[in-house]
Amino acid sequence: MKTYKKIFLFATAITALLFVSCKEEPIGTVPPYVTVNTLTISAPAIASRHNVTLASNMGWEIKVLHNSDWITITQPTGENSAVVPVNISANPTTEARRDTLVFVSETGANIVRRIPVVQAAASLIMGSTFSHLYGAVDSVRVDTIAITTPVSWTAEVVDAATNSWLTLTTASGVGGAQRITMELAENDSYVRRHAFIAVAATEIDGADTILVVQKGGKNYLVDNPSTALIIGSVRWATRNLDAFGTFADAATDLGGLFDMVNKNPTPTNAAWNILNNPCPCDWRLPTVAEVRTLLTPDVNHRVHYWESAPAGAWFGPNARNATFATPGSALFLPAALSGNTAGMYWTSTITINDADEEVAQTLVFGQENVNVGARQVTNVFSVRCVTDRRIATGGR
Repeated sequence: MKTYKKIFLFATAITALLFVSCKEEPIGTVPPYVTVNTLTISAPAIASRHNVTLASNMGWEIKVLHNSDWITITQPTGENSAVVPVNISANPTTEARRDTLVFVSETGANIVRRIPVVQAAASLIMGSTFSHLYGAVDSVRVDTIAITTPVSWTAEVVDAATNSWLTLTTASGVGGAQRITMELAENDSYVRRHAFIAVAATEIDGADTILVVQKGGKNYLVDNPSTALIIGSVRWATRNLDAFGTFADAATDLGGLFDMVNKNPTPTNAAWNILNNPCPCDWRLPTVAEVRTLLTPDVNHRVHYWESAPAGAWFGPNARNATFATPGSALFLPAALSGNTAGMYWTSTITINDADEEVAQTLVFGQENVNVGARQVTNVFSVRCVTDRRIATGGR
């Protein structure tokens, strides 16, 4: 009897368990949830609006954790899913600022979502490149700058008395995308000229500059065709660079000595590049590959012939027979260094050496030897320019 009773109780328990396990949940029941479509908000310094997409099946509230007044939530409470606009006012300071949006579910669900908000610092940022190259007869040019702050800004030509060829007709504004209007007088010379425009927003202690470069209207090669000589495929100047943007008067003149940092003898504290190239308009520094075209050995296995008075060396196919009266296809390079016993000429080919220093490949020659090697850009050497412009007539 006891055995049958145990079997009956076991069967009853199993039946009850099956009844409970087979009981159905109400159809359509979904657990409470709140999700957002972004992990962080990265805002620019200017005023901006950001939409946060909220997916939920319950009531919710949005708070700014540290109550920053530069964040405004137009819909701080709601139910179910929604798109919530978050407005961020412009940052007038030079420091980035941060806060956090906190999404809290209705009482009982205990669901919290956080979105960090980071806004960039205010600064002056040019809307286009910092430097601009214009033609000789461009009369009115417009450049656009973007100011990432709502505070007022002003612009002025640096050293306006000297750079009277450049006039600003729109030179102030307040925030947003602004335009500076510039008027350029015609440049009726062989030499390019440049000026700086200083832009400032004093309320945030911000500043930036625009470099304006204008080409010369006259072409030195057209007016002086004898200043160029073709050797191989390279069109060489027949005279050294004298002052910034001008050639020496004669092929035997030493010309000026220049470094590649300050462009001596007229320093401007700017490294050479396409805009402040020291050669006249339509001329430039040769590359090291172009310099090597001068070093082709002749029948005597020589690449240059020394001249004692004035000191220097002839290069090119006719170097062995060249004279100042009849140079032919030979180029004379004066020796301006080491008591006129050596010539050193820059190329535009710049590299970084093992000491992490900027060096330029340089043509170096004396009475007996010629080589091309790296020299620090702070040295002062001669410059012989080349041009890509076609020469109508050869010779000197």
